[in-house]
Amino acid sequence: MNGKDRWPETITVLGVGVAVGAMLGLFFAPNSGKETRDYITDTAQEGADTVVARGQKFISQPQKTVIEAKEQVQDAADAGERVRPSQP
Repeated sequence: MNGKDRWPETITVLGVGVAVGAMLGLFFAPNSGKETRDYITDTAQEGADTVVARGQKFISQPQKTVIEAKEQVQDAADAGERVRPSQP
């Protein structure tokens, strides 16, 4: 038999493998379905919170740099005004 004639056997073996894997997963699951869903939800929420916190930190650093640069420019302008002789 060539490969084209064996596809029904391949699909059957795949289906049996999926069914056996699902049954084994149910037998050896460490937690109930609700506990597993709660765990997944909590883990996803923690991951999202971490991403948001890192994003805020990533955004706040350039903002601080801009504020510091503005202060330095203002300080330099003030120093220039003090050095420049006043006009009568």
